Amino acid sequence: SAVEYYMDPRNFLLANTVFQFESLKFKESYQNTKGVENVLKNTAMSNSSYSFIDDNTGESKSYTYAETFIKAAEYSGVSPYHLAARVKQEVVTGSNTLSTSVTGTVSGYEGYYNFYNIGATHSTVLGGNIANGLNYAKNGSANAATNELYMIPWNSQYKSIVGGSQFIGSSYINRGQDTIYLQKFNVTPTATYTHQYMANVEAAYSESIKTYSAYSG
Repeated sequence: SAVEYYMDPRNFLLANTVFQFESLKFKESYQNTKGVENVLKNTAMSNSSYSFIDDNTGESKSYTYAETFIKAAEYSGVSPYHLAARVKQEVVTGSNTLSTSVTGTVSGYEGYYNFYNIGATHSTVLGGNIANGLNYAKNGSANAATNELYMIPWNSQYKSIVGGSQFIGSSYINRGQDTIYLQKFNVTPTATYTHQYMANVEAAYSESIKTYSAYSG
């Protein structure tokens, strides 16, 4: 009954839930850092910056999280509002706290980050899903070209957010699953029911409300 309810678009043609049917491609003309900050409001990433060492130049760089999501949108072609809302869905645990998957302090995976929880598959071991995600952040897949495209290893907040956005773009947005709804309930002709983004049956519903809140600001 839960799947039936959340899969039926007619239940969500409302002002705050219709955004699960919005195109998730980058719209440079109106998507900007101010809008990203509205998505990140009341989280530890709001008006917050971080520093990291650029692997290529050895220089120390600093960005706000809002700036980083714009960089990610430029790299992947995905809406920065969607990317910020997805991260908010995945790793925000309170108004001032984030999941350990993005602290860089998990034993065995110090210095690695996974803001989208990519590869964080379910586990019966306590904390196993986070460890699975951080293992992906550290080692990626067996495909070296794919790892390079995704900027793996994700040994900085920047590489996790920007590189991870390319995973979302190439795996979902740019192959037809270009709404939150179609990422969860894949009814496209190019891939069938096995290609959902996450297990949470309420994901499209809750993310659309976060997007609505950002726009209303």
